[in-house]
Amino acid sequence: MNFSNLSNNDLDYWYYSLGINIIPIRYKSKKPSAPWKEWQNKAIPIEIYEGWKKEGLFKNGFLLFTGRVWRGRNEGKYLVCIDIDNKKGIDEFLSVFGEFKSIYEFSKYTLVVQHEDAKDERAHIYMITKTPTQKICGISGTGRLNKELNIELPKIEFKTDGSTLLVGPGSIHKNGYPYQIQGIKSIQILDDKKTSLLDAALNDICLKYNRNHKNNASSLPSLSEMDKDDFTVHGGNNRHLNLLRKIDSWYSLSNKGLTFNELFDSANVWNKKHCEPPLDEKQVSELVKQSMGWVKQNNNQVLQSKYKETNNKPNIEKQNEFDGSVSESKDFKKLFDKIPDKNFVEYVINTAQKTIKQENSLTRLITYTALSAYTKDPLNLGIMAPTSEGKTYPVTEMTKLLPVQDVWTIGSMSPKVIKRDKGTLVDKNNNPIDENIKHLKKLIKIEKDEGKKENLRQELYSLYQNSKVLIDLTNKIIVFLEPPHQETWNILKPILSHDSEYIEHPYVYKTETGGQEVKHIVTKGWPSCIFCSAKDESDWPTWPEIQSRFFITSPNMIKQKYEESNLLIGQRQGLPSLVQEQLIVSLEELQQAKNCILLIKNELLKNYYNGVWIPYYNILSQSLPSEKGTDVRMAMRIFSLLKLITKINMFLRFKLQMGNETMSISTYKDLEEVLKFTQNISGIPSYKLDFFTTIFIPLFNLKYEPDSIIEKNDDITEERIALNTTELSEYYKKIKCKTITTDNIKKTYLSELKNNGLIDEIDSKIDKRRKIYFPIVDISHFQKNRNYTNLEENDNNLQFFRIKASDNYKKIDDNWLKFEIMILLKYGIGQTNIFKLLDQQNNEVCICLFIQKYNTYGNLIRYFQYGETAFIIVKRSGRS
Repeated sequence: MNFSNLSNNDLDYWYYSLGINIIPIRYKSKKPSAPWKEWQNKAIPIEIYEGWKKEGLFKNGFLLFTGRVWRGRNEGKYLVCIDIDNKKGIDEFLSVFGEFKSIYEFSKYTLVVQHEDAKDERAHIYMITKTPTQKICGISGTGRLNKELNIELPKIEFKTDGSTLLVGPGSIHKNGYPYQIQGIKSIQILDDKKTSLLDAALNDICLKYNRNHKNNASSLPSLSEMDKDDFTVHGGNNRHLNLLRKIDSWYSLSNKGLTFNELFDSANVWNKKHCEPPLDEKQVSELVKQSMGWVKQNNNQVLQSKYKETNNKPNIEKQNEFDGSVSESKDFKKLFDKIPDKNFVEYVINTAQKTIKQENSLTRLITYTALSAYTKDPLNLGIMAPTSEGKTYPVTEMTKLLPVQDVWTIGSMSPKVIKRDKGTLVDKNNNPIDENIKHLKKLIKIEKDEGKKENLRQELYSLYQNSKVLIDLTNKIIVFLEPPHQETWNILKPILSHDSEYIEHPYVYKTETGGQEVKHIVTKGWPSCIFCSAKDESDWPTWPEIQSRFFITSPNMIKQKYEESNLLIGQRQGLPSLVQEQLIVSLEELQQAKNCILLIKNELLKNYYNGVWIPYYNILSQSLPSEKGTDVRMAMRIFSLLKLITKINMFLRFKLQMGNETMSISTYKDLEEVLKFTQNISGIPSYKLDFFTTIFIPLFNLKYEPDSIIEKNDDITEERIALNTTELSEYYKKIKCKTITTDNIKKTYLSELKNNGLIDEIDSKIDKRRKIYFPIVDISHFQKNRNYTNLEENDNNLQFFRIKASDNYKKIDDNWLKFEIMILLKYGIGQTNIFKLLDQQNNEVCICLFIQKYNTYGNLIRYFQYGETAFIIVKRSGRS
């Protein structure tokens, strides 16, 4: 029997249009008829919601969560509810909104829900805010206030997060009356100013009635009062309650986004500063657990390990979203069911490509660079292209899938901003001193004796004098949407080189007396770094240093990408959210991709110190060029990327257990993936290299003799076959169907090709006002049909060259893998009795079976070429 008057359209309005999580309810009850706790802080997937509808579970109505809006036009905003349960509460609420004389009038402003028998006493008033707000649950006649107060108290709660459920309209109250919408159906969206006014009004009511009892005036101060330097809670005056209120407010304002460790850190700092004497850490821990509403088995282990951290280990537990092994997490177990092939990184990339069109190579490189932040060897990526060619869009789309606390997205940043926003004051041993400074300032303020006060000032001065600013970059992803400030770049250079875990940098510090002194920024750890630029980089003084630290790439600039991007814009701007979910990408897919990122992150951090075994390392390293310093840099990049790709695919890789180390084993697939990104060894942005291969070389090949003219009966001939900018501009228009000036040809393309040793210039004899250009490398190296193993029309960045085999490997032996295993066994004799080869399910296999399974996926010979035109062979030559 259907007891409610709800239709599927009514339900869909709340779920799809408003984007709220809703749960089926029992008849005449405030209890859900389906599991609900797991949906407090994440979106209910469409298939679950539609399944509940199909099963008829909403026949009695529904419960709804306040807090985060998960879908629709208000996605990312916050649903809040003023829950009033008596007439005094309604009167007090209306008193702060003078323009409304009744709840009925208020219902013409925003959505109000009541049941018929209690319109004068009860109401749910809904609004939407753009930012999180603080929940209030202290105005209640049966709450923490003294029950013997001889006045009627307003029963008002301000519900702002997903910790509680509210009965939705159309559901039946226990007295038999339905919850009904009284006025308009839409919900008012408050800007930041109106949100602050509402928050202040509700807090005023709270303070007004808390102050009616003298004992509560001191025990329940406002939250803002509790942060003042001179605020102290002494033993016997509810230290636990005051600290719990602070923890509740932090957790609510973060929309339950803070982790246990983050809440514990904040609570411990406040406790030591404002409680006299402070509560012990175990009591603080219990209050944090109480506020969060859950207790994890190994929270205490996390707390204990927090204080055993050594300098040579990253602060892994603070970064993790989950405690313990991720394979034991319920959330991650679902991933194994939904992605049975365990190719989690491919799921992330495929999800991102639903909104990043025709950028397979770039999407992969951004993903790999971001994930490298969770390893000991982070990568750096530079994305170069002219304005409006789509540099920042793929980066911002990809970073939406990453943990928010790990990403610093920056427009342009000076060292002062780094110091102020990201740094912590520390002493010479890198221990934080902020609390010491606050404590000294507090003592100076209350000290009456001028002599003692001066000593305290000297102590504070000395603390400042010897201080440094520590910036912890461990496991961070820094994204510059434009090139960093020059001074910032000077700070970043040694960090991105991974020279030392702790690096000091001088900067000018402004003292409290107005003077300036030279202080130091100390950076800890190594981030991964991504930056975008539309500038001509080749003439930067620092460009060689950037090339040495960054993979350089560019977005595709092809017609098909522009067409598909326009279609995507039209779909996003012109279709209902429900249709977009089906045509573009669903919220469930996005959440699943985020969970994949978290799973990979946790596995990388868990295996932070474990390496990989690259069976073909010897053949590969001897086949790479070794003629100049940049060749060593290129080899380092190849092996770093190879190691990373192997580690992030750990669920699909064989394992080697040797001694105390368990390593993932690189496969042929990993080598192939690496070679797709390392063909551009010069560090030239790929769109400029594309100009060289599709414009410059083909046009150069059309000429068979130097240009010449007859002028005043003289035959003037150029010194050699070469091209001028006018020819290049005309040929560019013919091939690319775009117009480009001769000046832009020179500035955008020719200057960098020249700086990187691919072309040279000489004065023209025909027109002495300009230069002519010719290649100085073996251009057969850049003929795309020569050595590519796969040809893709729209994404040339994913083609790769075979590697020129070393003279030591003119023929790769069929038993090369067996020989490499024997070498490992040889070095293990007498050192360890543990040597195991494991398959993807972690089952031990014998050497013969391992070799058989390993070679099922390809053949090493496929990636090597015997001949002069193979990968990385660059000869300085040119036709004359």
